[in-house]
Amino acid sequence: MLRAYWYKLIRSPLLYVGIAGVMAVCSLRLIPGAFKGGDVVNEMSLIIGIDGNRKMFVIMGALPFAANFAEEWNTMAVNHYVIRTKPRKYAAANVVTCVLSSIVTVFVGMTVFAGIYSLFYPFYIPTNNPPAPPYGVLEKLGFPFLSMSANLFIFSVSCAMWSAMGLMLSVFFPNKYIAICSPFIFSYAVERLTMQLPTQLNLYHISLSYIGWTGPLGAFLYSIGLLLGISAICGIVFTVIVEKRVHNEWI
Repeated sequence: MLRAYWYKLIRSPLLYVGIAGVMAVCSLRLIPGAFKGGDVVNEMSLIIGIDGNRKMFVIMGALPFAANFAEEWNTMAVNHYVIRTKPRKYAAANVVTCVLSSIVTVFVGMTVFAGIYSLFYPFYIPTNNPPAPPYGVLEKLGFPFLSMSANLFIFSVSCAMWSAMGLMLSVFFPNKYIAICSPFIFSYAVERLTMQLPTQLNLYHISLSYIGWTGPLGAFLYSIGLLLGISAICGIVFTVIVEKRVHNEWI
């Protein structure tokens, strides 16, 4: 199932529309008069820190695959797949592909934009300021690309988490528009709820790597682990309901 879905995904124009959409949102920074970050590394941090941009990235990340189950359910294609494999494997393949496709869409879009941007703008300008935790130390060690990549990757995984929530909701309401738009709503509502929690559980802070840790490796692993853990919980709910729906309606 995973191989079939990735083949389907690579051939889908929605993947490339999502990547192009991410780059288009990033390019809004090129508007004359926009505040500049001084170099590409700081500029990318500013881009993901703008709330309006972040919500657009969430939608772009959900675009390639979050609506897959809704479309297959409404066209009865699910019946074809569960005959060939178990409902649990079918559901798991949807979850994994949804999460990975969202990470690829957002991360590739932002990284390609940063690469193009660096042709016209300094990639990194060293300063005497103390390194911003947790990845600023990588810049001081001469690895600004790793610092930027860590920030962008964690943000991409946070977008994937919202996509997993959209996929989860689609099993209750099999509508492709709900699947694509609900991550946008979740990212507002759930973030606001977690803002009352400690920094290490604040999804807004985690998505932007504002967790206050000085160790880059520990901060990276914790952030990725928490975001993927929440995605896994959404995936488990999705899988359980898919099994129930299939057994109740077709078996």
